[in-house]
Amino acid sequence: MQLAAILDRAMSNLKYTKIKQWLIFSSVVFGVSFGISYATNRDLRNALAGGGIGLTASSIGVLALDWRQRKSLIENFSSLQANSSEVEKRYENLKRLHAKKTSQLKQLKQDLTKVEDAISNLGRNQQQLEDTLKQLEQQKVHLSNEIVEKESQAQSLCLEVQQLEQEQQHQCQRLEEQLAQKRDQIQALQESVEELTNQLDTLAKQKIEVEDDIKVLQTSKEKLHAAITDAKDLLKELNKLGEYQILKTAPENQSIIISHKEIDDIEEANSNTLPIELSSENSNTPVNQPSDAKNTTLIEEATDKYPEKSIVNTCQLDFDIKNARHNQAFWETEILPNWQHSDRPVGQRFLGSVRIDQDISDYLLQVIGENLRRLDGLTYDRLYQEFDEPQQNWLKLLTLALSEYAYYYSEDRFWEGFCERLDLPIGKSVENTLRKIVLDGINNLGLIKSQSGYTYVSTLWLQSGIPKQNLNHFAQLVQEVSDAYGWWELAHTHDQELSQTLMDFSQTKHAAWGTLNNFLKVSCSEQTDDVALSGQLVRGIAMVAQQLEQQGQSSQALLDPKQREDLLSQYYLPSSFFLRDWSTVAQVLTPKSSESKQRLRRQQRSLCLQLDIETLNTQLVLPEQ
Repeated sequence: MQLAAILDRAMSNLKYTKIKQWLIFSSVVFGVSFGISYATNRDLRNALAGGGIGLTASSIGVLALDWRQRKSLIENFSSLQANSSEVEKRYENLKRLHAKKTSQLKQLKQDLTKVEDAISNLGRNQQQLEDTLKQLEQQKVHLSNEIVEKESQAQSLCLEVQQLEQEQQHQCQRLEEQLAQKRDQIQALQESVEELTNQLDTLAKQKIEVEDDIKVLQTSKEKLHAAITDAKDLLKELNKLGEYQILKTAPENQSIIISHKEIDDIEEANSNTLPIELSSENSNTPVNQPSDAKNTTLIEEATDKYPEKSIVNTCQLDFDIKNARHNQAFWETEILPNWQHSDRPVGQRFLGSVRIDQDISDYLLQVIGENLRRLDGLTYDRLYQEFDEPQQNWLKLLTLALSEYAYYYSEDRFWEGFCERLDLPIGKSVENTLRKIVLDGINNLGLIKSQSGYTYVSTLWLQSGIPKQNLNHFAQLVQEVSDAYGWWELAHTHDQELSQTLMDFSQTKHAAWGTLNNFLKVSCSEQTDDVALSGQLVRGIAMVAQQLEQQGQSSQALLDPKQREDLLSQYYLPSSFFLRDWSTVAQVLTPKSSESKQRLRRQQRSLCLQLDIETLNTQLVLPEQ
C-alpha cells in the first residue's frame, strides 16, 4: 500500500513536471517562431501566425512524446505493482523480524544487565575469597607450626611411654616374684589353716564340755545367790535383836548364824575379788575368747573359795559406773569378748558388731541413765571428774549405749530422744556435752567415722550398717536396684559411683524415706579419698549374692550367725563391710538374670603417679576398674 501511494505521488509529480516542461518548451517554440517570422517579414500578424503554427506543432510533438512515455510508464507501472506486493510482503516480514529482533535486543539488554550484576557479585565474591584465602593461608602456617609442636610432643610422649613400658616390665617382674612369694605364703597359710581347723575342732569339743560345766555352775550360782540373800536377811535381824539374845533364846539356830566377817567376805567376793581376778585372767586370755570360758574360770575359783555359794553374773547386778571395777567387769566380760571387730585396725571397727541382746542394751541404757541422773550437772568436765578412771571403761560403755540407741530407737530428733529415754534434762549444753563425749569414745575405741553430714549422729548410725527402723526400706531399695542393674554390675562398680546411684535412686523413687535418704546422703562423699560406706555396703551385699548364686546356696544360711560367719569369711569382701541384721536383706538375695540390665554410668578416672617411699621409684597407677 505504501509503495502504491509512492507510485501515485511519483506519477502526479511527473505530470506536473511534464506540464511545466511543455509550457516552457511551448513558450520557447512560440518565441523562436515569432522571432524568426517577425525578423524575416517584419509582419506582426504573420509572426503571430508563425508562432502559433510552431506552438501547435510543438504541442503535437510533445503530446506524441508524452503518449509514448506514458505507455512505457504504464507498462513499467504494472510490473512495479506486481513487485510492490512482494515488496510489501517482504516489508511485513522485515517489520515482524524487526519487532522480534527488537524484543530480543531488549531481552539481551536485560540479560546484559543481569550479567553485569553477576559480574559485579563475582567480583565481590572474588574479593571475599581472596580475603578468606589469605586467612586460610595464615591458619595453614599456624597449623603447620602446631603440627610441628605436636609432633615434637608426640616424640617426647613416645619416649615417656617407652620408659613407662620399661618400668612396667620391671614392675611386672617384681610383681611376679612377689606373687611367687605370696603363693608360698598362701601354701604355708593353708597348712596353718588346716592346723587351726583341727585346733578349732578340739576347742569345739572342749566348748561342749565347758557348756556342760557351766550348766552345773549355774545351779551353784543360784544357790550362792540364795545364800547371800538369806545372809543379808539374817544380818538385818541380828542388827535388830542383837546377837547375844539370839544365842541365848535359840541355841538350836546357831548353825545358820553367819558372822559379820563372813558376810563381808561374801560381799567382797562379788564386788572386789571378782573384778580383780577377772582383770588378771584377761591379761592372759585372748581378746576373742568367749565370755563363758572366762566366767567359768572365775566361777571355779570362787566355788573353790566358797563351796556352798555360787557366783552371780555381772550383768545381773546393779553396778555403779563410778566404780571402776564394775565398769571393767562389765566391759571385759560382757562386751569385749563379744565384739567381733575389736582386733580390726583403728578406723575400721564397727561397734554394732558387739553380739549382745536387746535386753542387755536396754539394761545398759537404764543403768547409765540412773547414774547420769545422780550427777549435779551434766557437763564435759563434770563427767571426767566424777568418772576418774585410767582405762575409761565408762566412756566405752556410754559410747556403746549411744550406738545401741542409734540402732534400735533413734529418729530425726536424736539427742532429744536420747535424753527423753534416759530421763535427762534436754538442752543445748547437754547435747554439746554428749557430742564431745561421743567424739572421745569414737577415738578411744577406734571406730569408723562418717565423712560428712551430721558427724556424730551419722557415725553412730554407721556402727550397725543400717539402723533397725530402716532395714525394710533398705532391703526394698537393694531389691529395686538389683532388679534394675543386676548383682554383677553392682559388685563391679566403684563405691563412690554406687553410693551416688543409690542416693539418686532413693530420692527419685522414695522421697518420703527421710531417715534412709539422710543416711545415703551422708555416705555419699564428694572426696575421692573418703570411704563411700553405702556403696561399699551394697557392693559387699552384691558380692555375697553372687557367691551364693555361684555356689548354689540359699540366702537363708545368712540368718544363722555361725553359718553366716563361716560363709562371709570365705568371700573377699571390702575391709569396711558390715551389716548387723541380715533378716530382711537375706530375703532379697535372689538370682538375677544378666539379660537386658542397665549399665551404671562410669566416671572417667585419670592415671596418677605414685611414689614408693622405700625404693623412691615413681609408678604409673591405673585407676580402679
